Amino acid sequence: MKKGEKEKEKDKEKEKEKKHSKKDEKHQTPPSPSPAGGAGRINFASEDFNAEVVAKQICEMSNAEVIKKQIEGFDNIRAQVNSNIVGILEKDSSLFVSLSQCISLFEREFLEFPQRIAEIQKLVDEARAFPIPKFAEVPKLPRVKNSEILDQPATLVDAHLIYDSLVKQHRISESVDLVVNVIKSTCLSSYKPIKQLDEWIQRTRKSLLKDITGRLKTMSISSEEGQHEFMQLVQLGYETESVQLYIQLATQTIEEKLNSIQNTGQLLQFVRESTEILCNELVEKASIFLKLFHNSHFLPTLLVWMNQIIDTKLPIAHPQNFSGNYNLVKDSVVIMRKELKPLEYLGISTLNIFDTLPKRFIVLLSTSAHQHMKDISEAIKADDMDINMDGIKKLQLQNFPLSSSFEHFRSHVIQFLQEMRSLYVPEMFYDCSKLLKDLVLAYSIGCKELLIESTPSIFKFCAILVQLVCVEYLLLPETLKEFTDITKYDFPDEQLATNECRKIMNSINQMLVQTFASLWSEQCLPLHQLQFEGIDDLDPTFAGGIEAMTQFLDMLNLPQNLFNETADLLVDAILDVVEKTGSLIKDVKQLNSFDFHWEYFSKLLLQQLPRSANEKLKAGIQSISNQIGADQGIDDKERETFRNITLAVKKCMKMHSEQ
Repeated sequence: MKKGEKEKEKDKEKEKEKKHSKKDEKHQTPPSPSPAGGAGRINFASEDFNAEVVAKQICEMSNAEVIKKQIEGFDNIRAQVNSNIVGILEKDSSLFVSLSQCISLFEREFLEFPQRIAEIQKLVDEARAFPIPKFAEVPKLPRVKNSEILDQPATLVDAHLIYDSLVKQHRISESVDLVVNVIKSTCLSSYKPIKQLDEWIQRTRKSLLKDITGRLKTMSISSEEGQHEFMQLVQLGYETESVQLYIQLATQTIEEKLNSIQNTGQLLQFVRESTEILCNELVEKASIFLKLFHNSHFLPTLLVWMNQIIDTKLPIAHPQNFSGNYNLVKDSVVIMRKELKPLEYLGISTLNIFDTLPKRFIVLLSTSAHQHMKDISEAIKADDMDINMDGIKKLQLQNFPLSSSFEHFRSHVIQFLQEMRSLYVPEMFYDCSKLLKDLVLAYSIGCKELLIESTPSIFKFCAILVQLVCVEYLLLPETLKEFTDITKYDFPDEQLATNECRKIMNSINQMLVQTFASLWSEQCLPLHQLQFEGIDDLDPTFAGGIEAMTQFLDMLNLPQNLFNETADLLVDAILDVVEKTGSLIKDVKQLNSFDFHWEYFSKLLLQQLPRSANEKLKAGIQSISNQIGADQGIDDKERETFRNITLAVKKCMKMHSEQ
């Protein structure tokens, strides 16, 4: 090539370089302030970003607000880029391959990140001691290829991104170790608080607590994996929460093991297996607890929990296990004592556990008594009291007819006494006496409630009263004698129980009389139909009332003593009706007729009522008659004599007997 041609080619190349340099200058010119006084946005992420040029431009700006906006713009870009990175990682799993390459480049730096915090702070402190450098003295930032960090500037990669990537790749242990190391570094005396770092630690700890807790609920806490998870919680500073979670899951495990055992009817075998499993589980769970939690102030928590588990899960704590087998309870206690022996080296004294046996026995006996009372109540409701009451006034107590509900009641009392004999210890004396009193009274109370809830016949009233007589005079003495034989002491509530039986019986007797008297007064002797006009014959309405009363007395098949009490109550009710009918009397003629009718009434009931009741009835009628005469101003001389009234009554009775 000739020399002239070479020079021409060199000139052409120089012209090309000048053109390219002009283009570069255009790209590197920093943005000028806007006409409105604001500043143009600087693209810090641009490949053409020139720190020296931009710094000089910023220093030339006179308005501090412009600089502030530039910094805020950088912060916004940084947050947006971080958000984009996380979004990309969440949406496209294929990026993990590229991310792993990125991590391999930086992991040697970030694995030592917690240890570097102190060094970085030291450098910062040293830098503060130096004079403010000039922009020309600030070295340029090292350039990293964008492709190495997912097409983002290296300065925007943060520690939490590394943590997130570890979690997404299921590198759980490494992610926990990273957080633990950071926490340790922040605990150093040389550490100065970094707000963003502290917030990240707290947020990540809570997230790990939730994740680990969820995993623990699906795995065995006795396994190596489960124990490792608890250790991680402790390392993260959640020791108290770990203890509570461990106790919760341990309790759940023990309950599942115990529920898997079936009581097939072999009570002693069931007690032995249940207690053995309970003891083994407690020993295992306590050993793991001591292995995981070394802080001594958690020991009381462990002991309290173990005692609570024993108190609530031991077979003796569940009365239903011993239903019908109370005679085996004390043998079961011996088995439980033996099986719980291994717990003593852990500080669990079986003496303390079984010191409360009397209370446990009372719970068993109370449960049984309540079930007995429930069965007795159901038996009363199902009983129609269909028993033969003929001739009962002349029968001896031991020959009284008994209903099916009474027989059922007596069998329950006998069974309860047998259960009491199996469980009794002296500390239970007063509790046993109260339970027995309540059980004996349950039948009387149940009968009264039945009568209140329904409207029974007179026959059913009488049948129930007979059963209550048997309770007071037959069953109660037998029961108290058995109680004394078991406890070696007399029944302390004997008088109270007797009085309660008598009180209920009297209440039922009053219900019987009041029920009949109310119907008799309203339906058989209505005042608007009664007419007291003479002493020759009975008023038809009054005659119907006399017939209803005689029928009622014929239906009162009660033991003689009880019949006498009922008759006495009945006379009181009759006298109330006599007084009401007296309101119809206005003159002496009506008063004579009034005396005639009620004398006839008392004469007719003479054979049905006992002597004391007859005397009470006659005296009451005479007193009411005299009071009516006094109230109406009637002179006794105007009234018929008692002899004339008596003769008229006899004549009328003879007339009706002939008819």
